Amino acid sequence: MLHSGNVGRTAGVALLLHRSIQHSLVSWTPISDRLLQARFIHQHGKLTVIVAYAPTEDSSDHDKDNFYNQLQSAVLSTPPHDQLIVLGDLNAVSGTTRQGFENVVGSYGSGVTNDNSFRLLTLCTTAKLPILGSWLQERTYTVTRGYRTTGARARRSITC
Repeated sequence: MLHSGNVGRTAGVALLLHRSIQHSLVSWTPISDRLLQARFIHQHGKLTVIVAYAPTEDSSDHDKDNFYNQLQSAVLSTPPHDQLIVLGDLNAVSGTTRQGFENVVGSYGSGVTNDNSFRLLTLCTTAKLPILGSWLQERTYTVTRGYRTTGARARRSITC
């Protein structure tokens, strides 16, 4: 487990590695209690993974600006030939309006944007990173099951 945060591991971010890929880890850097960066080697080159946990919308502007500045620095310092994945809880949504962010937000953006959303979209525009989930349409599967106790049929949706 790679961990960035306090010594007691009660706060921070972590990346769990399966035994089979631990040998692929080239380096990792704990950036802050909200960010860590890990670099892996694979058959097609190198992969950089940045794990992030953004401050919530209720946090101070100073904390949010500091986090997104650190995240932007980590993203922009990634070697240009590396594949890059930023994952975590960014406490933001892509929104459905693409105006000004056409290269970042796809046709399937969702949610109502907030202050963190603007910070994320600006970062993605600067770093030329698309928000992957907004480019892919969600598929919803409906599973129908019968329940003998009520005699009714229940419908449950699974979003993948």
